[in-house]
Amino acid sequence: MMLEYALGAFILGGLIGLIRDYKASVKASSFMAFLGSLVLLWQSYDVYKNGTVTGELFRISIKIDPLSAVFLLIIGIVGTAASLYAISYMDVFENKGKGWSMR
Repeated sequence: MMLEYALGAFILGGLIGLIRDYKASVKASSFMAFLGSLVLLWQSYDVYKNGTVTGELFRISIKIDPLSAVFLLIIGIVGTAASLYAISYMDVFENKGKGWSMR
């Protein structure tokens, strides 16, 4: 089950946002969000190719059926696009003090 890797990438990206260098934290956080979204896309492809996938996510039983895979696909596509767009979008807020969540 690859959802653990996606969740780990999203959490690590949030923690990387605590770096003091603004541009580096924006790029690193966006990159980790991009990787997490790609893992979600890969998981939805795996369900499409092999059918329903069962496994555990931190000791919780998870079953991903084709309907769940559709939602993973949507989240993966939107997350990939948003993480790529965030790199240039957050540059606007570098000196305005509104990028506090990315630091």
